[in-house]
Parts: sequence; C-alpha cells; structure tokens
Amino acid sequence: MKLLLCLFLVTAGSAYALETDNYLSWGLDLPDSTEDLNGYFKSQIAEVLESAPVGKSQTCEQVTFSIANRFKTGVQGEVFVNWSTKNHPDKIFPATDRYLEESIYSETPVLLLRHAPLAPNMQAGGIYFGVDKLSHFASTGRRYFKEYLSEIKKGRSVEEAENSAIHLGLSNEAGILGIWASGVFSYGDLEANYQGLRFYRKICHDENDSYLEQVEGRWKMKKTPEISDFVNPFWDETFNLSYREPRTWAIASKVLLEEYCPMKENKNVLLRFKHYQEVAKKSRSMTYIEVLQVSGHKQAPVPSENQSFEQLCLQPPF
Repeated sequence: MKLLLCLFLVTAGSAYALETDNYLSWGLDLPDSTEDLNGYFKSQIAEVLESAPVGKSQTCEQVTFSIANRFKTGVQGEVFVNWSTKNHPDKIFPATDRYLEESIYSETPVLLLRHAPLAPNMQAGGIYFGVDKLSHFASTGRRYFKEYLSEIKKGRSVEEAENSAIHLGLSNEAGILGIWASGVFSYGDLEANYQGLRFYRKICHDENDSYLEQVEGRWKMKKTPEISDFVNPFWDETFNLSYREPRTWAIASKVLLEEYCPMKENKNVLLRFKHYQEVAKKSRSMTYIEVLQVSGHKQAPVPSENQSFEQLCLQPPF
C-alpha cells in the first residue's frame, strides 16, 4: 500500500490537489477572482516572452510549451493552490490545503484521498469551482494540447485530434488521477482539461484571434487572455455531477443528505444555479462525452439515478 501511495505522489502531476468539495461554498459570497486570474496569466506569459533568448526565434509550438511549462504541477506543489493561498487567501474558501474533515470526503475509505490535500473554492464571474480546476485547465490542458498536436501532425482532422485528447482525459479519470485515487470520476475536471486545450490553441495557433504575434522574430502579446472565456458552470461539481464509486458515494451521500439537502432552497444557492442555467453552454467535449455515455463506453460512466442530488433529497434523513 505504501508503494501505491508513493506511485501516486510521483505520477499524480496535475492532480496534486486531488479533489475539491464545491458544496462547502454553498451559502457563501466569495469575492470575484477574475481580474486576479487574468493578471496572473498575463504576467506569466509576459515573463516567458521577456526571458526568451535574444536572436533565437521560437516557433509557435515552442513558445506555447514554454508558456505551458510555467503551469506544470508536480509533487513539489500545486501552482494555483500555492498562488491563491499566498496572494489571495481572502478570496478562497477554506484558506487551507487540509479540510478533509469538513468535506463530503470526511470519512472517505480511499487511502490516497486521505493523504492528499483538497483544493479550496474560488469564484470567477459568478462561477464557483475548486482551484484544482485551474491545474486541470493549465497543466492537464497542456497534455491535451500535446496530444492534439501529435494527432494533427499525423494528418488527423481537428475534430479527430480533439477526440483523441478527450480520450486521454477519460483514461486519466478512469485511472490514477480519478477512480483509482479517490473513487471519483470528475466530469468537471474533463471540462477544465478541454478548456485548457482551447487556451493553448489561442496562444498563437488561432490565425484569427491569437494572444501573441511575431514581430521581427520576437513573440509579443497582442491580446490579454480572459479567464471568463474558459471558466463555465460545468467546472462546478455541484452542477456538473461526478460519478462516484459505491463506497465513495455511500460516504458522500450521508453528508449531502444531512448537511446540504436542507440548503437546496437557500437563496444564495438558488441564485447561483439560476445564473448557471442562464450562461451554461455545453462544449464540444461535453457533447462528445455524452455520445460515448449513450454508447456505453466503459471510460465514460454515467452517474446513476441514485447519485442525483434531487433524488437523494427525496429520501428521509439517516
């Protein structure tokens, strides 16, 4: 078991902050972090461009991965959790990397989850999400982009290349970065992954709307990234439900029934979900995954009816 834990810590990469509990933010009004995130991405891209070797021109692919490497996550720490905890502790909740006992995972039977930090919640544009989603966006999104480029170079269409990247994410969630590690298959993670792919394509691969342009052999920023172009309601796992293994669901459902079913008519919660319904628009990743679910694909599990929050709340309390 210790060997398995070590293997997880070495290979987890983009899932260093393994899970999040978005229910903890119900009833809260966190300050908006949109401008903070926009400023952070802008500053990191600017630093990469300024540090590029003088007299040596980089290709579009090279500059994109130079930027992506700034957001890689590993066992030494989770980039965005560290950044938000250090710089904006008043805008996240809880402002600590250990809050297992307060979460829906409080009695988790999963060893790896008990030994990994949970990510706090953040809000941008009225969308609440775990800060871990930013790692999926930037770090796993990098892996999506790498897979995408590999398939394009093989002569695959854009749609085929995207599908290959999405399957990479499905494999992650069905393995060490999901079910194996935590008993949770997060569709919110997959959406953040895909939005990360979109982000990296926009750095300089989008001929009509790229963030960068090349001037006399040097890459310059012509447009600042806007996080609102990518964060959406499907990053919130209370809106975009995860699939949970039976043993994980047994623990989570008890907490949900006791703590959160009584909150489902909370004004804050109702307004949040009203906003989500108004702005939610399914990405191509989501529509493709839905096709796989209908076909019974083994790596696209469907949350069973009894994992529906609405169905759960019809049951009597424990």
